[in-house]
Amino acid sequence: ATAGGAATETAEVDAEASETTADGDGGDEASKSKSKSESGSGSSTGGKSETKRDDIASVRVDVDRLDELYGLVEQLVTSRIKLRREMDDSGIEKSENLDELDKISSNLQNTVMDMRLIPLKKVVNTFPRLVRDVARDQEKQVDFDIEGEDIELDRTILTEIRDPLMHILRNAVDHGIESPEEREAAGKSPEGHIELTATRERDHVTIRVSDDGAGLDVERLREKAVEKGVRTEAELAEMSDSDVYDLVFHPGFSTSEEVTDISGRGVGMDVVHSTVKQLDGTVSVDSEEGQGTIVSLRLPVTVAIVKVMFVEVGGTEYGIPVKNIEEIARARDVRTVNGREVIEHDDEIFPVVRLGEVLGEMPDGGNVGATAATD
Repeated sequence: ATAGGAATETAEVDAEASETTADGDGGDEASKSKSKSESGSGSSTGGKSETKRDDIASVRVDVDRLDELYGLVEQLVTSRIKLRREMDDSGIEKSENLDELDKISSNLQNTVMDMRLIPLKKVVNTFPRLVRDVARDQEKQVDFDIEGEDIELDRTILTEIRDPLMHILRNAVDHGIESPEEREAAGKSPEGHIELTATRERDHVTIRVSDDGAGLDVERLREKAVEKGVRTEAELAEMSDSDVYDLVFHPGFSTSEEVTDISGRGVGMDVVHSTVKQLDGTVSVDSEEGQGTIVSLRLPVTVAIVKVMFVEVGGTEYGIPVKNIEEIARARDVRTVNGREVIEHDDEIFPVVRLGEVLGEMPDGGNVGATAATD
């Protein structure tokens, strides 16, 4: 199991009872159940038999075994890719059987990926109490809503984002929502509102935590950035309000004059940012002073699959994540400027980075792979 997951954790997997199989003792039990069902139904083929099949519409699988299954599928997919590339390199004609293997392994991979998905409600079901308890401690009135709790994510992602989401909610109650007296003085309802919404777009899920509180004071953020040495006044002058809001993700950055027990629970906004980034996601803040704040997390549905482009240097193969590749083009007219190799591409100059030198691999046949690096 991954971080935060117990070894005894189980996942529920849907399956047709008539197609369910098991090994070992489980297989014997399945046979006994089937025999008992058949003998109990007699010659009837009606509703009672159907009811018993519906009763076994799902099975519980230990998460460790699910991870083991996925590991085997990964090995199968890797072996399939290697076989395909070896055939291409050898000039062997395409095989219909190999095409069929490609299709089957891809379907198997997608099926196992779907088995790892868990609804968001498994994580957020305790959040209403969290918000209620923090609001009570702060003597504030807060209404909390959740939308999209049936959206599914990889269980690894759900495990990792639980604490960051809890911190964002604590911040919303502690620093965002004003006291009833302050809200009434500002012409607002004495009861603040916080909403957590989740939406899915293709292979990504966006989770937003919004509140109708005091919002962020952008000028105060700018002052604090200079005071803490995070940015200079000249740099801040070139930054938009949106960029300034993102400074809250800088380690140790806060505009609050006091540290409370509520939001000081070991997970700061900088940790929220780093956690989401490690999951190959993004996080941003949008705010309007006096109106409220929205924190948005954009996350992949799953982190188990990474598409890569294979390159070979010195007889060794490496995989470069496709998401980190901006463009693929043939390097022409490599020049030397100020002692460094560069190429011109789309009217821009890029430094050349030779993979053999970076990876410590000796090139075969005198050819060294090169790539243009961009920031």
